[in-house]
Amino acid sequence: MANQGPAFVVTLPQIWDSETQALFAAVMSFWFGQRALAKALGQ
Repeated sequence: MANQGPAFVVTLPQIWDSETQALFAAVMSFWFGQRALAKALGQ
């Protein structure tokens, strides 16, 4: 694999900011929360 561009550890904090992290957490909470609720209700 070619070694081009900045290192992953340098770019990750730039693309994974607090807003992106909050959005990801909201989507994961909705997804797994909905699945758990459906399983608890027997659907």
